[in-house]
Amino acid sequence: MPRKQWVDFAKVRAALTMPDVLLHYGINHQSNRAQIKVHCPFHEDSTPSCSINLEEHKFKRFGREANGNALDFAILMEGGDTTKHEDRHEAARVAVLEIIGDDLANFGKGEAEDDNPANSGRVKAKPKKTATPKDESVSSASTPAENAVFDRVLKLDHEHSFLAERGIEPDVAEEFGIGYCSKGIMKNRIAFPIHRPSGECVGYVGRWADEEVPEDTVRYAFPKGFHKSLELWNIHRALTLEKKFLVLVEGYWSAIRLHRLGIPVVALMGTSVSEEQAQMIRDLGYKFAILLLDGDDAGRNATKEASFVLSQHVYVRSIALPDGEKPDSVEEGFLSQFT
Repeated sequence: MPRKQWVDFAKVRAALTMPDVLLHYGINHQSNRAQIKVHCPFHEDSTPSCSINLEEHKFKRFGREANGNALDFAILMEGGDTTKHEDRHEAARVAVLEIIGDDLANFGKGEAEDDNPANSGRVKAKPKKTATPKDESVSSASTPAENAVFDRVLKLDHEHSFLAERGIEPDVAEEFGIGYCSKGIMKNRIAFPIHRPSGECVGYVGRWADEEVPEDTVRYAFPKGFHKSLELWNIHRALTLEKKFLVLVEGYWSAIRLHRLGIPVVALMGTSVSEEQAQMIRDLGYKFAILLLDGDDAGRNATKEASFVLSQHVYVRSIALPDGEKPDSVEEGFLSQFT
């Protein structure tokens, strides 16, 4: 008889972040501050009485005993008791499935030694986690040699209205693996899978699925600990075209349009080119890089520095788009020079 699989609460706590918990329960906060105060969601208060540390993933309720970590917060939000293991199991299930966006089976273990709340402080080795949304403006102190492989596939809606409004048909969305995510860490976002040149997925970036972005919400959310400077979006598809040149654009929509026209293209996921990205282009055998940044001040201002970084590794050409145009909006005749 197979052993019963128990929830490893240490794994859940390691994967769960306080910003994700607050986002899931609709608690607004100033995302650029580590220490915040909010109105206590567990009782009525006239002034904010719940202190939350977004970096240490802990909370404290002034004048009350209910303090703890992000999982404890989720337990209380689900109406549970942090000292009851059945409530902890239920909150962990919600956290894993809806907040972390994972399968509960990936957070199990063979023995039930953590079933006692008294053992909850015994934390085993922290698992790697690559799929929690993060503001792209925040970076860790050091950059790893590579992003970790993300070995799960999000369930996405390829027929969402936001995609249709941008002219992305369901078959195109499915081809590029993009779609609307209705729950989990990419909730209410259009998710774009990011791949290595070899085709391995290293995570998803989520674009808020509306032009109006709520206050304290980032338009593009990257995985926690993810370094976009190590990746080029669409590179694994561009390689299949077997060209000696590569076109570099800023965004995903532009890359989708150009790729469907048979143009080898990658998205920088911004306006800058990193040393790692330039080296990747060279190491993959490309001889020429063509910068095609947006026809606005940000794109033009970034072109000079991006050209310099690339020129240390490959031949570079920069092409200016008409004012206000992007590669995904410019007339097709302009793009014929790359085909």
